[in-house]
Amino acid sequence: MSINQTTIDLITENAKEAKKAWKMFAHQEKLRESFHLRPTTSGVTIVSTLPNAPMRGIEIKARELAEKLEGIVKHKELLLSVDPEKVRICLSDIGFKSRRTTACREEDVQAMFIRGMISDQESYENIKFVASELTLDRQHRFDVVGYKDGVLFIFELKIARSFEGIGQTAQYVDFVRENKAEFLKVLSCYPHYSVTDFDSVQGIAVLRYAANATSKLAIIAKKVNTGLWYYEPALSFQKV
Repeated sequence: MSINQTTIDLITENAKEAKKAWKMFAHQEKLRESFHLRPTTSGVTIVSTLPNAPMRGIEIKARELAEKLEGIVKHKELLLSVDPEKVRICLSDIGFKSRRTTACREEDVQAMFIRGMISDQESYENIKFVASELTLDRQHRFDVVGYKDGVLFIFELKIARSFEGIGQTAQYVDFVRENKAEFLKVLSCYPHYSVTDFDSVQGIAVLRYAANATSKLAIIAKKVNTGLWYYEPALSFQKV
């Protein structure tokens, strides 16, 4: 399946502008675990991985990015406040929409996954975060893209114990292999971690752990050469 060249060109140009703005931004460390940039055909989306606004985004023109980043970093302390109402108001003032419910959704898992990868937690095996919700056409959207030692990783996250997620991940891998040149053109300009080449593509389905289903899931994953990671809802501690 071919990808529209105009789509590639537009995302690439916005990725270049985003990379330039991010490189010149003096406060990268203050935002890197809570926000990341997603180039699109129309501009750049600033994506939040904050628990109060998981995977919420602000779509802006690439030329406005530097100013918007400066505005966000001024509110960093308030955004990390223990007062949820203050955080909600602050996010709204910046431009992030609030969620109507507190129920756990797939976007919560995705945001936690990205935060863990960006903060170099041991479980991620030094795989570097590259992109979220990467899409170059209307049919393929990759939850998380990572890179390590010549391997491009495509992660598909499911909040449920989904057999479907394994086959979906395998399809994504085939699509990237078939369109390697197009993906490299875009990813080589990505703002946080640019990928200029890759030797292979590995798909990994990330599913909620279920002791009574792991053997069945493992058999299916092995048939389509897809990696399998499990997660469990748990408390996370930062001890000082």
